[in-house]
Amino acid sequence: MRYLVISDIHGNLEAFKAVLKASKKDRFDKVIFLGDVVGYGADPSKVCKLLKEISPICVMGNHDASVLNPKLLSWFNPYARFALEWTAEHLTENCKNYMREFPEKTKLDDMLIVHSNPYKPQSWEYILSRLDALFYFQKTSEKVILFGHTHIPVVYEYNPESENAASVSPVGREIQLDIENMRYMLNPGSVGQPRDNDPRAAYGILDTDKWTFTVKRVDYDIEKAAQKIIEAGLPQFLAHRLYTGE
Repeated sequence: MRYLVISDIHGNLEAFKAVLKASKKDRFDKVIFLGDVVGYGADPSKVCKLLKEISPICVMGNHDASVLNPKLLSWFNPYARFALEWTAEHLTENCKNYMREFPEKTKLDDMLIVHSNPYKPQSWEYILSRLDALFYFQKTSEKVILFGHTHIPVVYEYNPESENAASVSPVGREIQLDIENMRYMLNPGSVGQPRDNDPRAAYGILDTDKWTFTVKRVDYDIEKAAQKIIEAGLPQFLAHRLYTGE
C-alpha cells in the first residue's frame, strides 16, 4: 500500500488543495490524517468538508478536541485560543459531528496512528527530540508510529538491541525503513502551518510494500491564505508566520 500521510492542516484551504493536487502524481492508495483539521486558518469548514470527501483514516488533534470541548482552551496561547473560539463559531455542525468521530489513536496492522504522542495521546505532549522519541519507543511496541503535532518533518529510528534512538530528515529524499531490525516514528510535517523554517506545505508518502518514507514540499498561495486570516479578523500574527514557516 502507498499512503498519503498528512497532518496539521489548520484551516488552510490553499495549502490543503496544493497538497492534494501535487500528491496525485504519487499514486497513493489511501490517506492517513494525523489530526488538527482546524485552528489558525480562516477556512475550517471548507477544509473539513474536503477532508471528509477523500475518506482518510483520521485521528483527533488537540485543536480539533478544543473546538469540540471549550474546557480545553486554557491550554493554548492567546493567539491560538482566539482562533479556536472563532473557529467554534464558524464551523458547521456537520463538520463538528464528523470530527467527533475521530479517535485519539488507531492501529493499522503494526502501525500506530496518533496526533501527539503514542503513550498518552490526550496529554498532547510533543515529541521534539531524540530523547523524547526514545522515551515513547520504550513505552510502545509497534514497528511504525505515525505522529504529527510538532509541524516539523522527521524520522526517528530505534534499535531494540542497543536501545538507542536517532533522527534523520526525510525531506526530499526517500528513507528506507529496516522493518525487520528497527522501529520508527514518522512525522510528515504540517500541511497548513510548517514550523521548520520552510513555508511550503509538507506531506509524506509511506510505501508499506517497499517500506519507504519520503516527505515532499509544495508551494501554495500563501498571500491568499494570509489575507483570508486578516479579513476574518483573526490575529495578524497567524497570517505573517505563514510566510516564514516559523
